[in-house]
Amino acid sequence: TTGINRPGYILTWNTRADGRGSNYHAGQTISNLSTNDGAKITLYANWTKINYSIRYHMNGGSNPSTNSSGRNVEQSSLMLSGATKSYANFLGWYASQDEADQAKARAFENKELVAPITELNADTLTKYAKLDRNQYVVDLYAAWKPFTYTVTYHSNATESVGWTGEDGKVLTGEDGKVLTSQVVTYEVGTNGCYEEAPKYPGYTQTNWNTRIDGKGSNYRVGSRFSNLTVTDGEEIDLYAIWNRNNY
Repeated sequence: TTGINRPGYILTWNTRADGRGSNYHAGQTISNLSTNDGAKITLYANWTKINYSIRYHMNGGSNPSTNSSGRNVEQSSLMLSGATKSYANFLGWYASQDEADQAKARAFENKELVAPITELNADTLTKYAKLDRNQYVVDLYAAWKPFTYTVTYHSNATESVGWTGEDGKVLTGEDGKVLTSQVVTYEVGTNGCYEEAPKYPGYTQTNWNTRIDGKGSNYRVGSRFSNLTVTDGEEIDLYAIWNRNNY
């Protein structure tokens, strides 16, 4: 018997219209259905709806209970709820980890995202399902953009100072006050507080501080830091703290 297509259903052929006769798989080779010469055998299409399993790959996030773990094409369309993750913005559901990673990359580049999967319906179920251990499965991957914040370094000196950056160039801020800024991704961190401190004649830098008077949080020069804030897009100021050299 040859198969015909009905998305969302599995086809078998049966010798009875109510499906209670002998059953044959679509595409199966059959023979000897009757011992009577010239007999006519009628086979009826028998459709069984597929129950799709929905697997959510959270990538560190949490899935709301409103997102179904199983659907079929006879059910009404279900809008997917957004997932949640600490210190990250949810970008959408995608059909593969690669697509989720691409969405993250495009978000960091401020590029338009490829449209995510927003609902479970007959079209999405039949388009994205694959057979896995005799079960039809739709895999959905959460895409995230971690929070970012900007760290600005201030010389905190009365005289203009120079700072040799990673490219070997001397960085000098306007009036010697602002040296440089960098964007930091939450949980990733940065090689913050550069290895080489600013140069301020007659003084030695002891650390960086979140307050200009040195009464905030201290960060050692050249140390690595991360997660200075839990607020997306916040601006953090670090000030050089100096000790006068005694000769």
